[in-house]
Amino acid sequence: MQTKKTLNFQVQNLSGMEMLDCTVDQLIMAGWVGRNREALQAHIDELAELGIPGPKNVPEFYPLSVDRLSQGSSIQVSGKDTSGEVEFFLICQGSRIYVGLGSDQTDRDLESKSITLSKQICDKVLCSTLWPFEEVQQQWDCLRLRAWIEDEDSELLYQEGLLGEMIAPQDLFDNRFGGELPEGTVLFGEGWELHTQELKNALGWKAIGGPEEAMLPSAVSVAFSSLSSFQSKQYAGDRLSPRYIQRAEAEVQWEVKAQKSVPPN
Repeated sequence: MQTKKTLNFQVQNLSGMEMLDCTVDQLIMAGWVGRNREALQAHIDELAELGIPGPKNVPEFYPLSVDRLSQGSSIQVSGKDTSGEVEFFLICQGSRIYVGLGSDQTDRDLESKSITLSKQICDKVLCSTLWPFEEVQQQWDCLRLRAWIEDEDSELLYQEGLLGEMIAPQDLFDNRFGGELPEGTVLFGEGWELHTQELKNALGWKAIGGPEEAMLPSAVSVAFSSLSSFQSKQYAGDRLSPRYIQRAEAEVQWEVKAQKSVPPN
């Protein structure tokens, strides 16, 4: 028996605000959605050279249970190794497509073993307000995703990127559904690949992509990324030092706590 779930939204359209009840029976997470196919294929080729298989399809789609959808202000997780990631989602109701913001909460430890399981184990948080897709479609590439970490009175930027860096929605529909987003379907986009091409533009040949399971903040990830250089006897010796392109969540949280501990003037 197919599971169904009812979601309640406000729709902000050009004529004002209205309520919308959606009954969904399908949840799909999209991965490997970078729009620059040459850069994406180059990354897949790098994986093949390391003996690591890339995705079976580009883009790749991960079906999840609709029971994982949540509109609550908080969710319960298993363990301390999960984190959220801001993404857009598209939902079809009444033959009309709407767009909203969500968070792809993922177990980062489990992600190194199975991306599918790491997504299945966590709830996906949805916003309460949607836009009609046709009203923002012309400006789609200019829409910017941002996420902040909040701690009482403090707020720090955690993620930021343009939707123009990812495959257009219609291409996702064509790849997964043969042209149209089915009624009652929630389709999550992806945020983590937003800056791949920017890094390659900035670093050139020095930008060495790691395998999919290496996209995690760990020493193992560094080892995977440097394996090809090691095999070709290109050694950095003691001159190697890390350059972080995104602040660690622990660092952000520490700064928030430090700001709170400073007495007012």
